[in-house]
Amino acid sequence: MFTRGLLSGLLICGLAACNTYTLVKAGSPQDLTSAAQVVPERTWSKAGSGKYQTWTIDGPALHGISISAGIADGEPLFEKFPGQSFTDPVFKDTMSPLEVVELYRDALQARKFADFAYTNLVPADVGGKQGFRFDFSYKTQSGLEMKGFAKAVIEDEKLFFISYFGAGVYYFPKHEQDAQQVIDSLQFTRALFGAAV
Repeated sequence: MFTRGLLSGLLICGLAACNTYTLVKAGSPQDLTSAAQVVPERTWSKAGSGKYQTWTIDGPALHGISISAGIADGEPLFEKFPGQSFTDPVFKDTMSPLEVVELYRDALQARKFADFAYTNLVPADVGGKQGFRFDFSYKTQSGLEMKGFAKAVIEDEKLFFISYFGAGVYYFPKHEQDAQQVIDSLQFTRALFGAAV
């Protein structure tokens, strides 16, 4: 079980470029870019800063929030990590919601995750903007079954994509509401959109 979890953690670590984790205190606003921030109601640990971040409570091999904020045309959904030997698919600012889902699928498959499936692709409020959400599931290279949900919006030709993933049997439901709170706390500023929201 340890080996299985370690392998899953190393693969998921690629979503955060294997950075060191720092503490995110409850109630402290966290900038994603100069244009967006979230405010957690409980304490998390965070790897990365700026547009690429991964948040977790019990460890990224078990669950986490993956944040890709302000991704421009031609940029990958996930940050490249040291020694990465594959080419990531990139975002195009003309993508439809379905194409963004497929971008996420392709990025996971590039990291050797398998059996990706999605359901419930529907319009959704994302930081006061008209975006979309969907549920998903996949398996890690070691066979660990993961499930999650994502919310995303394309504004000013940039993609804001936040997903929550977790081991399906226990860790996904354990922190689902905590993750939902963080994602729902997303707020945009004038820096990107030109008007207060």
